[in-house]
Amino acid sequence: MNTCLYFSARVARRFLPLASLPKPWREKLPGLRPNLGELRQDGIWHIYRKNVPVPPDQWVEGRSVLEIGTGRTNGSCYMLVAHGARHAVSFEPFRPLDSGRDAKQLADVSTACKWDETALSARVSRVTTIGAPPGAATASASVCLSRCPRIYFADAGT
Repeated sequence: MNTCLYFSARVARRFLPLASLPKPWREKLPGLRPNLGELRQDGIWHIYRKNVPVPPDQWVEGRSVLEIGTGRTNGSCYMLVAHGARHAVSFEPFRPLDSGRDAKQLADVSTACKWDETALSARVSRVTTIGAPPGAATASASVCLSRCPRIYFADAGT
């Protein structure tokens, strides 16, 4: 998808009453479909495992990870921490957190990966703006992930 179409769909999703559109339209329009991470907490993790050209223990283990565009839940960040990330930051400026669905994903990940829910959630932060408020995760990330191919990068110094 080109950048203009992607950006237009994101802006439309943010500012227009799209819930009034018929469901078949919402499911077909780019940028309006539910994020895979909102549907399955392990969905995005499996995409990263499949497409990142090195084993997860080489790019996740002990790293601070920034994931851009996580959708309404932090499920993929919970998976990153459960698989060895020191800390994961979810950056999602367009979609508000669905706390009910997020709590279910946290419980599912903690059960599946044998993690304590409190310990797991303590290692995941969510920010919605670039100028994060005081107390938000402001440390630099050693790995940055997004499903947008234009912004994949990792810190070469780590």
